[in-house]
Amino acid sequence: MGIRKWKQRLATKRISLRTLLGSAFYVTYPKPMQVLIKSLALGLISLISFHEKGLHHLVEQYWSFPVLNTHPDTLIADTVTGSEISNAIYPVGSIAWAGSSLNARMTVYNDYLYLTEYKNNKIAVFDIHKPARPILVQEFSCGANPRDVSIANGNLVVVCFGASALEIYAISDPRSAVLLRTIATNSGPKMMVTLEEYGYVICAGSSTLQKFNLANPDAPAPAATVATSHFPLGIAYANGILAVVGWSQNVDLFTTDSLVKKSLTIGGSAKKATCEFFGKYLLVTDRDHALLQVLDLTTIAGATLVNSFATAPFPEQVIVHNNVAYIASLTNPKDPGSVDCLDIDDITNITRIKNVGSLAAGTGFLAVSGNYLYVSSHFAPTDLFVIRMW
Repeated sequence: MGIRKWKQRLATKRISLRTLLGSAFYVTYPKPMQVLIKSLALGLISLISFHEKGLHHLVEQYWSFPVLNTHPDTLIADTVTGSEISNAIYPVGSIAWAGSSLNARMTVYNDYLYLTEYKNNKIAVFDIHKPARPILVQEFSCGANPRDVSIANGNLVVVCFGASALEIYAISDPRSAVLLRTIATNSGPKMMVTLEEYGYVICAGSSTLQKFNLANPDAPAPAATVATSHFPLGIAYANGILAVVGWSQNVDLFTTDSLVKKSLTIGGSAKKATCEFFGKYLLVTDRDHALLQVLDLTTIAGATLVNSFATAPFPEQVIVHNNVAYIASLTNPKDPGSVDCLDIDDITNITRIKNVGSLAAGTGFLAVSGNYLYVSSHFAPTDLFVIRMW
């Protein structure tokens, strides 16, 4: 009998122990033992009936960490409701450590998470092979005020705001990073994206975008430099286009080859925090007005603002996973942070699934590994939270 038929019979309670084990085996046990065996057998069938992702999640959850939430895995459903998605998003773990009084961005590579300790001038390295149990395995010193980290050609690239430099580290052994090369940038680099051997860096202090060849130490550095709108803070890439936002009402769009620029004014406040592509759409967090602005980039010439959705206060980084936008709320040091979870399947009709709150103050920065979202506190005390995503 196929798994689907077992599921149907189980769901309608038309399954008997005789069907499962055979009547000859069944009649040899007294009634109490029959009840026990039936319970165990039904439990086994319930496990088998999970969608393969659901079964993977269940095994991973019980094997890797204590269960902190008893919600069923809703991935077994063919069609899901908002409440089912909401139930599938929940905190599963956290770690506190004596890190910096100010932290910034993160990245994940080969089951290790790299987090910038802005005030400490260090990179914290966490082993996340067991997703909900991050283990701090190393903190190594780097240039002044690391603000962002990225991966290029298997190496770790650190954006050092205070040093106005990029530092490239070999991380073949994540517990013992080795500095390979330092590249000078314009004033105040904030963030970067890496595409094959190239890195694209936004420099807030000089309002510029710079392109670097990260693979060839003999290549000119930078390969190109162009002006951006005022004080760029966020950069994203998709389909040959770089999008840059910052302290203006503009979105700057650049081609990756020649860095040809087109600026679009989208309104809202003059403090955009970050941006992220979602198919043909660009999602922009408007920090001062607490908005998620959505730009349709089907054609660059005809780009239009199609939605502005009210978020939790002080939206910072936005990440998209399975048609859900996760937005970190960068609150002040005295207020608890949160992660806003928005259903963006219909981009013109965004709905809030839930807000995961009561996190550490200033939960501004996010990283993804599999179905797990890592949330870093920007202010002390330093905490790294883990949220199971839909």
